[in-house]
Amino acid sequence: MTAMMRDLRSQELLAARAAPKLRGQTVTISGVSKRYGAVRAVEDVSIEVGAGEFLSLLGPSGSGKTTLLMMIAGFESANEGSIRVGDRDLTYVPPNERGIGMVFQKYALFPHMTVAQNIAFPLKMRKLAKAEIAERVRRALSLVRLDDYDHRMPSQLSGGQQQRIAVARATVFEPPVLLMDEPLGALDKKLREQLQLEIKSLQQRLGVTVIYVTHDQEEALTMSDRVAVINNGRLEQIGTPVDLYDRPESIFVADFIGKMNFLKGEWISSGGENGRVHVGDLGSLPALAPHSGSVVSTASRRVRAAIRPERLQLFKRGHGTEHSLKGIIESVIFVGSYRTFLVRVGDDLLQVQTSAAGSGHLDRGDMVEMTCDPTAVKLFPEPPKS
Repeated sequence: MTAMMRDLRSQELLAARAAPKLRGQTVTISGVSKRYGAVRAVEDVSIEVGAGEFLSLLGPSGSGKTTLLMMIAGFESANEGSIRVGDRDLTYVPPNERGIGMVFQKYALFPHMTVAQNIAFPLKMRKLAKAEIAERVRRALSLVRLDDYDHRMPSQLSGGQQQRIAVARATVFEPPVLLMDEPLGALDKKLREQLQLEIKSLQQRLGVTVIYVTHDQEEALTMSDRVAVINNGRLEQIGTPVDLYDRPESIFVADFIGKMNFLKGEWISSGGENGRVHVGDLGSLPALAPHSGSVVSTASRRVRAAIRPERLQLFKRGHGTEHSLKGIIESVIFVGSYRTFLVRVGDDLLQVQTSAAGSGHLDRGDMVEMTCDPTAVKLFPEPPKS
């Protein structure tokens, strides 16, 4: 995980301590499945979302994450399983009776209404008094920092401003749960990063439960209390951003979250937890026996080793340790405070991330060795050949 992401997580924890009393409710998804003919879009997914929690559904396009969100919203019906918000079973309740806020990628503002009228719309549908509607609209505009925009039309707003108004409209009636379907996907990178922090800050101030769909793993890690990784309609793993980054439970999660190097090798036990991954004539890396049961700690076993680029250490040939891999630097990429080295190791091209200050002596074409701490290597069974 990058230094920026760690700083953001620290800021979130500090903000959480100062957050108001939670008004969000738990969301309980139990054994939910959705089929379209012979296609299973969502398969037996169970997730418990805590009151006031920010949970992201993360996965590639077509993984089933948006279908799952639409079932929580009520726009799709589940073939199996149940969905509860607090003590209410919402599995077969119409969308307009669920009391859930929704923010879409395309903003979905009414073009013929002013900003204030857009925000007031869900309050009018609930037949609130005019004075209370006006006060809630004022507070909502203040929360999204657009106090003086009440008389503007959506066409007069930038994309970021329109999305803020969409968030204000979705939260103005104080829903216990807010669903967000890739709400920042249409924005440029700089604005997207700015609104990530604003949405997270707003969620903490309101105490609302948020379920957020995205295919952007950095966005999910930055904003979420926990992340649920969805693949082919199934829940691959759920955990905190740190859990998913440091302790992936499958090759898919290891590859999808952050940057990861993979090496085919043979696990050789030295007794107890100690051992190494042997990569033929190229050398070996120290590794600990896994505890998950996915790889049996026998004398030897074919495995796939996963190592983060920043956990590898790079030396000129002959200056490595007992267990290291031989390679040659094919390219050096300068990225401000650090360098990324692309190192050819047999048929594999590995990424090694080092500080710019400590790696100036290494350059393209150098013969090198790589090693790492044993805790940096995650072992998975070698997938069967298809």
